[in-house]
Amino acid sequence: MGIIGTRIATLSSITVSQVLSSNLDWRDEKLRKILAFTNSVQDAAHQAGFVEARNYRFTFRASLQNIINQNQGPVRISDLQNQFTEYWKNHSDSTGLNQEEAFYYRFFPADYHGKADIEIDYRDAAKKFIPTFKKEFDTRMHWEVLSEFGYNAMIGRTLEKSGASAVKFDEEKIRAIFPAMQEWLNQNNLAMIEEKDLLPFVNGILHRVRTRGGIDHEYLSKFRNASLKLWDLNWMRDNRHFLNKMFHPRARFPRLLTTKSHGQGLLDSTYTNTNNWYRSYYLKSFPLASGYHELVNDFYKKLIDTFTTTGLMNKLGDEEIENYAIEPTIIMIENKVANHVCNTCGSKLLVAASDTISIHTKCLDYTCTGTYSQIQKSKPNYYQLVYNRNLSPRIYASEHTGILERKDRENKEIDFKERPKYNSLNTIVATSTLEMGIDIGTLNTAINNSVPPLTSNFLQRVGRAGRTSGSALITNFAQSEAHDLFYYGEPKDMMEGEIATPGCYLEAKDILYRHFFAYCLDNWSSADPIKNSIPGVFWR
Repeated sequence: MGIIGTRIATLSSITVSQVLSSNLDWRDEKLRKILAFTNSVQDAAHQAGFVEARNYRFTFRASLQNIINQNQGPVRISDLQNQFTEYWKNHSDSTGLNQEEAFYYRFFPADYHGKADIEIDYRDAAKKFIPTFKKEFDTRMHWEVLSEFGYNAMIGRTLEKSGASAVKFDEEKIRAIFPAMQEWLNQNNLAMIEEKDLLPFVNGILHRVRTRGGIDHEYLSKFRNASLKLWDLNWMRDNRHFLNKMFHPRARFPRLLTTKSHGQGLLDSTYTNTNNWYRSYYLKSFPLASGYHELVNDFYKKLIDTFTTTGLMNKLGDEEIENYAIEPTIIMIENKVANHVCNTCGSKLLVAASDTISIHTKCLDYTCTGTYSQIQKSKPNYYQLVYNRNLSPRIYASEHTGILERKDRENKEIDFKERPKYNSLNTIVATSTLEMGIDIGTLNTAINNSVPPLTSNFLQRVGRAGRTSGSALITNFAQSEAHDLFYYGEPKDMMEGEIATPGCYLEAKDILYRHFFAYCLDNWSSADPIKNSIPGVFWR
């Protein structure tokens, strides 16, 4: 297989993920591994780190989808959080020897790699994880589950955007809003707002807040109760949480809701003297109602207060920084998805198939006046199939180059060959150091992340795979460089090119000594293979 492109690291990481999780490979997970080659030491280190970090999210999503699929219908996200941690604490080690510890390695947050060493940190004298770490890890996993359908729901290839799973809200609580609001609506000349109009309006507001991260979680508690500062959101100098998601000053914050005037940009405010998203959504949802600013502001104040009394949201903070967040218990997740499309701008709203309110919801785009309507579900897309696979292994990758210390390099070779533990390497990105001469076990897949410089390099690299079965998957990526582009167009010139015989300087005594020593060992072991066997490992 040959692929041309400039984003080699991305394409290579996708290939690694696809091969290691493929349902077409009948072998045990322990035997699945990939050797990738590159021509640069810097590229090897970068690509190994990139492959491991990028595939963390795919592993997490596939693992979460596995739990969602185990439920026969919609499941509350608060229950899903607990199901996720309980299941994977007992199903993370394919050998069954150390399930819970494998769980922590499998889902250790990618953003804390390099900041903490899970091999050493958070352990007691007996090398076991301390209770504080276990509790904090569960809290982080609950955040990740919540974020997949909240803060991150519209970013990247999520379960929701791919159509693998989607959200609906507790419809019983939503239907309780109109009776609680009806008297106020009548008293304020808004009797034209009927239940059939208010329910989809409420649904749209909740989806808006949800996808902007306004869902209650322990990690937001200090931020919500203190002064709405980044310092508190990141739990700086506060060891009550140490695996929390960190936010850069220029990053997108979880947007909580407020009904007061707010100019700091930290909260999503319904209040306006001119126009904002909330007033625009009110006007297009209730075209016959008055759009007077003070009335709209009062309407939202009453509505959000009603959200808290009916259990849709909760309120924290004092009068100056009061803020609202969705109660996680009202969010329901389902693996059957309904696709709703705006009849004007074509934007999509994917919701749980059992949702009965979204069908008349107004488009969530600021300037669009369209309405969502359900369309026929199309065939499963690529990412739906990926997230619903039986296997979702965590990628453990490392570089293998000549600048590594010998002991470090040999430990990686043994770990990759034998894969004795749940967190053993299943992907190595190497330079020419692994082209020949080192036993790394059986391989069925090899990747060239760039076209090798010489035919001999190419043949040695692709020859590492398929030695046992006689067949292998070889993927070659061509970078946008003259050398790579030429051989992409003329691959036979690389595969059938001239191979120069290796030379040897007779004056190089050390090289001659090593070759002679190897020759002696070869003859000694060949004379009596049973008696004169060379151990695979001389020391550890």
